Amino acid sequence: MEHKLNIESGVTHQNDLTKLEASPFEILMKFGVSEEDVIADIGCGRGNFTIPLGKIINRNKIYALDNSEKMLDEVDKRAMLSELNNIITIKTDHNDLKLESSSITFALACNVIHEVEDKQAFLDEINRMLKREGKLALLNHSIQCEEHQITAKDLISIEVIKELLAMTGFKVQEVFNFDGTSYGILATKL
Repeated sequence: MEHKLNIESGVTHQNDLTKLEASPFEILMKFGVSEEDVIADIGCGRGNFTIPLGKIINRNKIYALDNSEKMLDEVDKRAMLSELNNIITIKTDHNDLKLESSSITFALACNVIHEVEDKQAFLDEINRMLKREGKLALLNHSIQCEEHQITAKDLISIEVIKELLAMTGFKVQEVFNFDGTSYGILATKL
């Protein structure tokens, strides 16, 4: 999966969630992130959620997963500047997320699933990594976004995501609307 966000442009956005009024901390709290969680931030990008996770969870590891070395280097720099030593960056390959089976309690995928070709295989891989009753939080754009190159063809309805989650062994717990620009889905591994 190639990033649609052009990191080469040098343009840095303070928060890669277009016009979201909720901060990453508020979104993570809505998703129910706990200090006890071992988390994988899948498709972590520059770490807009990874860094807040590192501040919330200080006794466990946060795995920052991405297929872009440049994005992972940015996460490493930001973690160092924030004096966080609980973030581990891992370069992934498409649907091989490189973590052991049943090794995490919480998976986060923010604005990622629209970039994945085989969405079912992607969700199966997340299911494999999660412990029994582990949680998956998905955050997706619900409107087109020129700044992040999200076009109408990239938008995935809540209903489609719910069907994919059911097919891959997840039960939807809650759906969130974030300012009308994005939605979140919290699901539990069955």
